[in-house]
Amino acid sequence: MNSLDNPVQYLKGVGPALAKKFAKIEVRTLRDLLYYFPRAYDDRRHLPKIAELAHKVGEVVSVRGRIVGLTIIPTRSRISIVRGQLIDDTARLTVVWFNQPFLVKTLKKGMELFVRGKVERGTKHDPVQLLCQEYEVLKAGDSLSAGRVVPLYALTEGLYQKKVRTLTSFVVNEHLQHLLDPLDEQFRRAEEICWLQEAIAELHFPKGRSDWKRAHDRIVFDEFFYLQLRA
Repeated sequence: MNSLDNPVQYLKGVGPALAKKFAKIEVRTLRDLLYYFPRAYDDRRHLPKIAELAHKVGEVVSVRGRIVGLTIIPTRSRISIVRGQLIDDTARLTVVWFNQPFLVKTLKKGMELFVRGKVERGTKHDPVQLLCQEYEVLKAGDSLSAGRVVPLYALTEGLYQKKVRTLTSFVVNEHLQHLLDPLDEQFRRAEEICWLQEAIAELHFPKGRSDWKRAHDRIVFDEFFYLQLRA
């Protein structure tokens, strides 16, 4: 039996409960995980400093900082607002989360965060603020989440980017070798397409735009190729 047909449940750190959450996104085997491609990417190679965000009002950006404060703001509606303060070596930034009151318990002072969201004008004391769309806690040595182009996956409740990213990296490194390319080398050269293993690894963890484009073209080629075979 090919190891790619093994259930994700038996990966270290998954288990039955998390496997059920993966099943909600149609990921049941290691092969499914390899073919569960990112919905988007976040380029974290050259992040702006907080002080630079005053020139990025209206843009969606990612920034890195350390939490120095977190509070819930009282409102008259059912909408809850959490306001956090992040700092880097240039300035302080107000980050706003909507309807996530649990953050005041899960995020602690001193934590390093990546936050992504829209930059808006703030107040006299806070020139800009960021309306957070996504965030991640950064831990020391987390090479999958910093200093590179990072994959972002479509998730369901109970699944988190870092977990899916870590598991996918493990399967790419340890099991991708068992994925056979049905198209031989001569055919690939004639059609100017890359090796299937290369394409899948690159789509999850791209090194650059041109490499990603070549990988994407291979997957699109396969889709049309097999569609024609079934016609």
